[in-house]
Amino acid sequence: MDASELIEKMVAESGKSARGISREIGRSSTFVGTTIAKGSDIRLGTLSAIAKAAGWEIVARKGEEEIVIS
Repeated sequence: MDASELIEKMVAESGKSARGISREIGRSSTFVGTTIAKGSDIRLGTLSAIAKAAGWEIVARKGEEEIVIS
C-alpha cells in the first residue's frame, strides 16, 4: 500500500470528507483529494497530520518496539 492508498483508506473510514480533513490540517480544501487522485508522495509530518485528523495514528515498528509518529 502506498501513501495515497493509505490516505484514501483513512479518509474513507473516518466518516469525514477529504475536503474537511484538508481544511482541518490547514491546507487548501482540495489538498487531500488531489493527493489521492495523483498518487502523490507526501512528507511524513503531513501524512501524520492527515492520519490524526482522520482518527488514525502512524506507527513505526521494529520487532517489539513501536514509535508513534506525531
